[in-house]
Amino acid sequence: MSITSSLGVFSVAGLTTDATVSIYSMNGKRILSVDDYAGKSINISALSSGLYLVSIESEDW
Repeated sequence: MSITSSLGVFSVAGLTTDATVSIYSMNGKRILSVDDYAGKSINISALSSGLYLVSIESEDW
């Protein structure tokens, strides 16, 4: 699995089943959640610069 973030988009490669991808602020607030994620780019351009936590839930993990 690899995670790429560039030019306001975020993607995860290497998942073999659909997943739920959630992005959290460093204080634990869920900022964004995508159900049935299948590897397409997620637009994160609205997020401020900073550190975020990413949660990936799937049958593979």
